[in-house]
Amino acid sequence: MPDQFQAPLAGDEATFAAVAQVMREIKVGSVDPQLVDLARRLASLVGSSSPDPLALGIRNWLVSVWRYVDDPLEAEYIRPAADSLAQWQGSGFIYGDCDDLSVFGGAIARSLGFHVSLTVLAFADSPWVFSHIYATVLTPAGTDVSLDVLKPAPGLVPPIARQRTFTL
Repeated sequence: MPDQFQAPLAGDEATFAAVAQVMREIKVGSVDPQLVDLARRLASLVGSSSPDPLALGIRNWLVSVWRYVDDPLEAEYIRPAADSLAQWQGSGFIYGDCDDLSVFGGAIARSLGFHVSLTVLAFADSPWVFSHIYATVLTPAGTDVSLDVLKPAPGLVPPIARQRTFTL
């Protein structure tokens, strides 16, 4: 079984193992020459070298290309950024879940020199299970830009019970 597939672990231990894998994939992806080229092209499309508009440009682009799909129930798959890039190059869209989005968006931001953090959330309906992760771009101006483009409409998500943030 590839390293990216992980048998479901229990509790916080599983979450921390998944976060560590997401961090590794962000670091690897952020130096991939094809991903770096895409990040530079996105930056040129934004037309600003200022960090805040650039971070928002990354987020807006992700909104336009990302389509949410669940992992298989029997395994957690954390997709490398290069695989997401290849999918986008082939179809113009990327299909994945929140950890895949965190890897891809985090790698793009990191390749442009941004600091990235990861936040995991547990919701009130299952407070003992962290079930969502997202990347945040930390700009030099002090603005945090969330790359969580999977947010459903207000009222569809239970209140947040627990939250933990990790910085790369």
